[in-house]
Amino acid sequence: MIIDVCLTTGITSPELEKILRAAFVARAFEKLPKHPKSGRPPTANKVAFATGLNWSDISKVRSAPRANAAKKLLETREQSPSKSARVIEGWLKDPVFLTSGGYPSDLPIKRLGKHRSFKDLVAKYAPSTPFGTLLKELTRRGHVQVLDGEIV
Repeated sequence: MIIDVCLTTGITSPELEKILRAAFVARAFEKLPKHPKSGRPPTANKVAFATGLNWSDISKVRSAPRANAAKKLLETREQSPSKSARVIEGWLKDPVFLTSGGYPSDLPIKRLGKHRSFKDLVAKYAPSTPFGTLLKELTRRGHVQVLDGEIV
């Protein structure tokens, strides 16, 4: 199911909506009947009526090439990574969270003494995000594992 794929890959509902809207509008222009006398494609107003979108939405979708809609979305996502992506990247690159060999450290979920924790990592790279919620999401996606002793 498409939602399962989105949840696995991290595509959000608004992102999926943009992709589907572009595909829906393009398909409507292809499938709706052409003008009977001139043979021209349907007007934006007819497509708006058929799709339930307003005319300005149709214009926005048509002004961006259909082939580039998904590419632009992915480029935007790369420029502003998700909270989970920022946390993982910080874990892979920040010397505070790396071993002396340059590998990501095993982190206790919560701080134990002066050792850094997963909670510290989240606080640094995704402030105001509940670390427990982010941990559950990363675990669900298979990006991290929680080991015995609450080590991530």
